[in-house]
Amino acid sequence: MSLVSPTVRRWIDDGLRDPEGLWERAARELPWFRPCSRAFVWDPPTFRWFVGAETNLAYNAVDRHVLAGQSGRAALAYINERGERRVHMNNAWAVVNDPDREERIALLPLPRLPMF
Repeated sequence: MSLVSPTVRRWIDDGLRDPEGLWERAARELPWFRPCSRAFVWDPPTFRWFVGAETNLAYNAVDRHVLAGQSGRAALAYINERGERRVHMNNAWAVVNDPDREERIALLPLPRLPMF
């Protein structure tokens, strides 16, 4: 029995065959203010991702989902270092962008998340 789902296995295999192509396809799934000219450039010892692109991570994480009518769904779910499950809802966007609410800046604390 494999712990890797068929979808993730396909992504791994695609990435091994054509790493830049995998990331170019993934980039097309996200909204960009300016798309990239190249998904990955490696000039050892340095590298660059999504060269020339411009996006907004907060918009991608929350705003675009709210604007698409999905404000009642979880925006971020994670397990913190104490093993507690935390879920932040997309409907917090309305509070963040409400100038009459003092807590708009500190509403969504950013958890430390592992990067994969």
